[in-house]
Amino acid sequence: MVINPVLERLGTPTPLDEEEDGEGCLSVPGEWFPLARFPQARVTGTDLEGNEIVLEGEDLFARCLQHETDHLDGYLYVDRLTGPWKSEAREASKDRGWADAGITKWDPSTTKAEDV
Repeated sequence: MVINPVLERLGTPTPLDEEEDGEGCLSVPGEWFPLARFPQARVTGTDLEGNEIVLEGEDLFARCLQHETDHLDGYLYVDRLTGPWKSEAREASKDRGWADAGITKWDPSTTKAEDV
């Protein structure tokens, strides 16, 4: 656990590889879209005892660090999509009813196992 995490994105994002750079999330179950991320990341903060903690990684771990700190900042990975994937994500949200007024959270009872 990292309290008050601060994310540093490191390196230069490489060109998007649509097959290798896919990302999904239980906040948007059943969907998977290509998303470019920085190849390295570092998160600093404190642990439960107040000691400084540093987590640093590259590739998949860097993607995870960026993804999870996005949640803390109020973003989902679909908020960072660009081009046709942004449109596809919007359409998927409409198709699943997530864009309807009053829908404020995902209800797992309405999702089939094959959708996740």
